[in-house]
Amino acid sequence: MTVRLFVTSAGTLIFVWLATTYFRVVPMDSYLRSAAPAVSVAGAEPELAGTNVEGPAYALRAETPLER
Repeated sequence: MTVRLFVTSAGTLIFVWLATTYFRVVPMDSYLRSAAPAVSVAGAEPELAGTNVEGPAYALRAETPLER
């Protein structure tokens, strides 16, 4: 057996093993479902939650040691 034949057959066997394992373990719903298209209304302005009309559009927040 030559090195080239060994590497090719070993690579093919590993690929088949990985593909078989993937299709057996991963549920079918996760790789057959297509993503739903995003729908937006023309002319509608997005709402910004938590913004202050008089203040800036961002807020600085101090981090406490418990939140780290």
